[in-house]
Amino acid sequence: MKRIFTALLVAIAALCTLNTQARTFALVVGISNYGDPDLNLTQPTNDAKAFRDILLTHTKDVTLLTSSYANADNIKEKLSAIVNRAQASDRIIFYYSGHGYPGGLYCYDSQYPYDQLVQLLSTSKAGEVVVFIDACHAGTIGGEVGDASNWYNGIEAVKGHAYFLGCRPEEYSIAAGYYQKSFFTVGLLTGYRGKADTNHDRKVTIMELFKHIYKDCVRRSDGSQHPVLIAPSTMHDTILIEYPEE
Repeated sequence: MKRIFTALLVAIAALCTLNTQARTFALVVGISNYGDPDLNLTQPTNDAKAFRDILLTHTKDVTLLTSSYANADNIKEKLSAIVNRAQASDRIIFYYSGHGYPGGLYCYDSQYPYDQLVQLLSTSKAGEVVVFIDACHAGTIGGEVGDASNWYNGIEAVKGHAYFLGCRPEEYSIAAGYYQKSFFTVGLLTGYRGKADTNHDRKVTIMELFKHIYKDCVRRSDGSQHPVLIAPSTMHDTILIEYPEE
């Protein structure tokens, strides 16, 4: 009887550990087709699918929205579901590639202001929220998560939230024809695949990833595009990717 009771306690402990294990929930959005030849882009869908594929090697909880499926209602609905589901031990990743304007994103059918995006993410219980925005004027989100007048001096987002932005407020997101991907996303993908691991410890931190993206993007754009990181200093050493030993 004692052995049965002990075995039951072990099973319950294992179940509790499983239920509280940290998870990563990701929403990946890429809009190449806006339904108008004058607005259509070439790279965002490729960008989103490539990042989705990388994330799937680290988590199974990845939702992809492209083209007409990436309408405002769908994006808000899917993101809200993730926000509501994530617990304190979890991480949320939101990636967007497509048109942007000063103050927000262009979904397939309408605009999504940054203040609404930031407000939604701020309601999450998730311990970490990581946002990647690959769009023109992405840096204007700084006005919603920090002091916009001081963004270039390292404004800080809310605790546990990190924003990787493709360019400064006045800049444009540039696509690389050879790669059929944007300069920002090329740096993001190569960084996630290990090139950002500068100290070769098989881990990539937020600051390591940003430094890789920034250097790569500035080089490819001949100094025309400068990515921005908005994150509290306490997150700079947060590990985003960890690779198993070979």
